[in-house]
Amino acid sequence: MLLREKMETGQFSSSEKSVVDYIKKKGTHIQNMTVKEIAEATYTVPSTLIRIAKKLNYNGWNDLKEDFVRECEYLESHFLNIDANLPFKNNDTIMSIAGKIATLKKESIEDTLSLIKHDDLQKAIQIIRKSSCIHLFAVSNNLLITQEFKHNMSRIRKDVRIHGLQNEIIFDATLASPDSCALIVSYSGETYVLDRIAQAGTTSRKSTS
Repeated sequence: MLLREKMETGQFSSSEKSVVDYIKKKGTHIQNMTVKEIAEATYTVPSTLIRIAKKLNYNGWNDLKEDFVRECEYLESHFLNIDANLPFKNNDTIMSIAGKIATLKKESIEDTLSLIKHDDLQKAIQIIRKSSCIHLFAVSNNLLITQEFKHNMSRIRKDVRIHGLQNEIIFDATLASPDSCALIVSYSGETYVLDRIAQAGTTSRKSTS
């Protein structure tokens, strides 16, 4: 979930809400503003900004500001012509809709590529190459993506197992052998059951090392 969306849905007091609305409006311009300057501009006190950061699970205001500015810069440089959350309008023709879907797909691929770093990709390849089995964990429609991956990996004789039963996947992760690896597919990175799987895998490897 985007930080902006968390700000929109968070439970804030009236003074906190005025600060949240202000920084959302100012966007990247808050980068060079101090806590005192923002507090004065919103007729609040500096401690209000600290409370907002804590409510959004940050250690302090500077951490929140850094992530917020980074997110604003990312959104400003991607999906310039289409709102990815509400891409269609009432008066769009079917060809306009088709074109927007195609654009979103292409931009999503380009965005993903821009987030990949060479060393991280190389490390992932080596882990997969050395693993006796690849376990795939996902929920909902992301399970469909894992099917294509399994199909492609079967061409190079890699053992891939998809775990789709949500009542069983934590149990499956716990039983995975130490020489296997797991791929967790998540759009938000905040799905509770998938987070539990990651924790189970970490605990399992610590106990075998």
